[in-house]
Amino acid sequence: MPNYLTPEGARKLAEELQKLAAVERPRVVSEVSDAAAQGDRSENAEYIYGKKRLREIDRRIRFLQKRLDAAVVVKSGEVAQGEVRFGALVDVRDENGKASRYRIVKCCEDSLRRLRTDRIDLYQIHMQDITVPEEETLRALDDLVRAGKVLYLGCSNYAAYRLMNSLWLSRHNRWASYVTLQAQYSLLVRDLEREHVPLCREEGLGILPWSPLAGGFLTGKFERDKPPAGGTRLGEKAERFERFNLDRNWRILDAVRAVAAEVGGTPSAVSLAWLLAKPQVTSVIFGARTLEQLDANLAAVGLELGAPHLEMLDKASAFDLGYPYAFIGMTQSSW
Repeated sequence: MPNYLTPEGARKLAEELQKLAAVERPRVVSEVSDAAAQGDRSENAEYIYGKKRLREIDRRIRFLQKRLDAAVVVKSGEVAQGEVRFGALVDVRDENGKASRYRIVKCCEDSLRRLRTDRIDLYQIHMQDITVPEEETLRALDDLVRAGKVLYLGCSNYAAYRLMNSLWLSRHNRWASYVTLQAQYSLLVRDLEREHVPLCREEGLGILPWSPLAGGFLTGKFERDKPPAGGTRLGEKAERFERFNLDRNWRILDAVRAVAAEVGGTPSAVSLAWLLAKPQVTSVIFGARTLEQLDANLAAVGLELGAPHLEMLDKASAFDLGYPYAFIGMTQSSW
């Protein structure tokens, strides 16, 4: 579940996780082992306390790992037209993908209870659900906003026609409307630019790209004609890497590396900075397994790419727009 964190907050959580896992937990495990060797565990206060402390540490480690599993790099002080609140961001989903009123309200109540808070800053529908009328979904979300349990609404993985219809329904019925679109967007996957980017620009939605580093491909860890290294997301499954092993993708990565060398950054930072330079992109959502990865990605916040670099990356990642966009493009620069 993605969550908003300031760069400083993310670093503090990562440092706490590292300290708990590498220092505190081994120390407590050692103390528990020593206490257990002393005899009767049922009356050994050191053993009982140590086991309790170990459970607390494990719970905290799991919590921190979940918080850092997907960090949001904030580009500015805004999410679309609204204020960023660095707190809870909740993705609405369930095993059947239903966006019914029952599921939406239940997920909200469950999240409020687990997070031990009285409101959720950004509440997002994980995917459009054609089995549920959009009116039902939107009315349930509007009720949560009016009740003060949710501040802002967002959607994810919506078709452009469905999103436009949703925005019209909200406007027509005076319901709270979506202010964010979370969608796959990167130098490798730019399909969003056909319909969703112009739609979000016209309607004032902020875009939150997921998989901005294309599963790790744009980190620069991989080489053409060489098997992926183990311990990486793409290296764990050969078929997953093969989806990225395309000439176009390698050309894009070559351009990313060239820009990184010129600006003194990393391929990860350059790839994220390219997205952050897009006017409609408010933040990017990425996953980091280590403190080093987190630092490398957060470096994108202070990296401003010049026009020549942006143009180089745009050309390297150019894609076939298809009809009618390419046809329109012969006479107009945009649509």
